[in-house]
Amino acid sequence: MAIQQSAPSHTNLGARYSTIITVTNTGAAPIGIGDLTLQSELPAGVTFLGANDAIAAGLVACGFSGGPPAWTNANPLLVGASCALNVQVQVNADASLCEKGLLVTTATAALSSPAAAAAQASSLTQVQCAADVSITQSGPPSLTPGGTGSFTLTMTNHGPDPACGVEIQALPQNAAPIVLGVSGDVAAYAGGGRTWRRTACLPAADGANIDTLTIAYRLPTDTPAAAMQHC
Repeated sequence: MAIQQSAPSHTNLGARYSTIITVTNTGAAPIGIGDLTLQSELPAGVTFLGANDAIAAGLVACGFSGGPPAWTNANPLLVGASCALNVQVQVNADASLCEKGLLVTTATAALSSPAAAAAQASSLTQVQCAADVSITQSGPPSLTPGGTGSFTLTMTNHGPDPACGVEIQALPQNAAPIVLGVSGDVAAYAGGGRTWRRTACLPAADGANIDTLTIAYRLPTDTPAAAMQHC
């Protein structure tokens, strides 16, 4: 017995897709009614919609019933013949899937008669999230050596999906400013100094999901004039 599984390489939040599990009788005897069991281990982050015999050239109908997670055949599978199960799922609208990235589905085929080792196959589907993050900055364009100032960064995700792994490079890159304090949505970020990384995905803006960070700092007295601008 041989098993193959196919699924789309990419999908999106809220999208529906199918996983096709194909079994071929490579043995010396037909597989009898109820002797073939297919089990599909669906990944976290999807909702099961339904399953049915896949119809395609070169396939016979095994008449699968049951599930999830297991289905058995209502029709025999002759030597050399193949049949397939079409499992339909929908990707949940879960922002964490944008960060995890991959949906792994594992299928197992087992025979009760004739005795044979179980066969297994897996497929990978990547969740693609489309995010459009903009950042604006307000604050003094320059400071004198030894001077203090602050600037505010505003991050907006215009969507349509959550933005994961948002990282901000702040403060002058060719100077050594001393950070005096940070306010705003500090709890949503990890890091400090020049680099701040959002610990969770930034939701698409709905008028409320906009992050701000206000950073107060002082330039050392020996800061060269060419380093006193920040961007």
